[in-house]
Amino acid sequence: MKTSVSETKMMKSPTHIFDSNVYAQWTEGDKEKIDLHKNESKSATTKDTEEKEPSSEIALSEAQTFSIEYEQGIFTMKWSPDGQYLAVGCADGCVRVLRGSDGKLEHKLSTSGSQPVTSMRWKPSLSNVGSSSCLITTSSSGCIDIWHVQSSKCMYSINEEDNQIFCFDLSPSIQGSFKFAAAGKDRTIRIYDDETKKLTCSLEKGFMSKQVGHSNRIFSLKWKPDDPNILLSGGWDNSVLFWDLRSKSCFRSIFGPHIAGQTIDIQNDIVVTGSWSIRDTINLYEFSTGKPVQKQKILWDPSPMIYSLSYSPTLEGVIAAGGSGLNCARIINTNTGQKSDAIRLTNGAGVYCLDWEPKGNVVAVAGNSADITLVTIK
Repeated sequence: MKTSVSETKMMKSPTHIFDSNVYAQWTEGDKEKIDLHKNESKSATTKDTEEKEPSSEIALSEAQTFSIEYEQGIFTMKWSPDGQYLAVGCADGCVRVLRGSDGKLEHKLSTSGSQPVTSMRWKPSLSNVGSSSCLITTSSSGCIDIWHVQSSKCMYSINEEDNQIFCFDLSPSIQGSFKFAAAGKDRTIRIYDDETKKLTCSLEKGFMSKQVGHSNRIFSLKWKPDDPNILLSGGWDNSVLFWDLRSKSCFRSIFGPHIAGQTIDIQNDIVVTGSWSIRDTINLYEFSTGKPVQKQKILWDPSPMIYSLSYSPTLEGVIAAGGSGLNCARIINTNTGQKSDAIRLTNGAGVYCLDWEPKGNVVAVAGNSADITLVTIK
């Protein structure tokens, strides 16, 4: 089954979200703020500098590697709730579902539109089937696909016409039911009812009014884990917005983080953001005020420009973050400032995505490579 959401004409978009075409379309002003080529020219030097830092305080086990047959880019990755599977979304529009124990390919899903897979979430439960059965994927074709993984069958597809979806999130359970949110190129956040698959509301900047909204593409959505009415969003307009679905409006905002991937998360009412910039890449804010947390500054200098960031599901204050430029990721304790050694892909390419295994001490890291690097906190 398919449903369609029709929108107005929008500006031309890049082929996909994580390549040089995105950078090439930025204004000259943006290029002065974030000089990608300057950062790359320093990468060899800064890499040596980073490796000469004092020994890390978060010890990691020897890295394990999973490999897929596709080499042109892994843009999103999610462990199933029980750790049985690791779903890998690629630039060719396919999702490869790997066995969590050894990385062997179990299922291959071809998403609608054959455009890069940009985000995905496992649904915690699906009526009488297991927690590793239902996967929801989005792509830059503007499609949201809902899959029964074991049969490799797309059960439902929603098409947002003339839009490219860059981010997606699933709400906390509301008496056994869910909402999901999607956003991207057209700067509008759409909220759907999971049971009916119908659009329930749209969150966007008001015209001829004081309604606050995004003025550029949206790359990150994050539901507050304990409140299905509160949603955070961020993108290229250097703003993180706090939305209340009851009023369908933005009630708080943070200016500063330049969001270019899934780099907003919240734990214990502390919001963490990762910016695709060359300085001040990771920042912490109080959810209740939107103000910066007054504690030890996270020292990661030089750091990559952040494409992916998330809290550990079980370790308080511990995040994993990674990106491009320095082409690495790290695990960081935001409460103490402790960091792991740099985590790199086997080919040294940029990190586009990462995800914590549900137990919270294993991180999978992927990007412009056929290989996925997995590390475990000792």
